[in-house]
Amino acid sequence: MAEKKAADNVRTFSPNYKVLVEGGEYPFVWVETQPMGDVMYAKRNLEVAYNNVVIFLKHQAASGRVPGMIIPMNNNIWGLTDLVKADNGYLGLFSETLQGFFVPGLALELYYLLNGP
Repeated sequence: MAEKKAADNVRTFSPNYKVLVEGGEYPFVWVETQPMGDVMYAKRNLEVAYNNVVIFLKHQAASGRVPGMIIPMNNNIWGLTDLVKADNGYLGLFSETLQGFFVPGLALELYYLLNGP
């Protein structure tokens, strides 16, 4: 049942990104939880796991800051107005909050899952 619930949380954010969202009332991806989700979901779907890290890294600001949250622009259910459009207008980047979890350690763990030791 848990695997079905997780699979139901896989969403297509753009032609470039199929990701695992947090679920429940949170249909978007947050840097504090999604990189951890990728490592947990990697044995079920490596593409989705990879995208859960890369979606943040590919949309890093010139300053190095990654977005705290990313939404699909066609699903702005919260009516966010301070988004930066990205990925040919498919994605909205929200960088106004500093989120908790950090990407590098989890990205490295995913690398080993993808490529072996």
